Amino acid sequence: MYFAVGMTLPVGALIAQALGARDDRQIRRALRQGLVIGVAIGILFAPLVIAGPIILVWLGQDPELSHMATDYLTWSAVGLPFNFIFF
Repeated sequence: MYFAVGMTLPVGALIAQALGARDDRQIRRALRQGLVIGVAIGILFAPLVIAGPIILVWLGQDPELSHMATDYLTWSAVGLPFNFIFF
């Protein structure tokens, strides 16, 4: 997750620099790249989050408790691309 934040966080600085330089082309470019990177990383990480209950069992968690986390992790995976766009 920190990898994803590290990949998307500099987009804000690039946009701020382009705003200061009044370079509309660079603003659009940085924004477009940030959106693509955020969505792509979110889609790549979503299967790991969906597989969370299985991973929890592998780590020794009670299977019943792990099953209870399924809905939460599924909805978290759906929101991941939007979360990374935010950064």
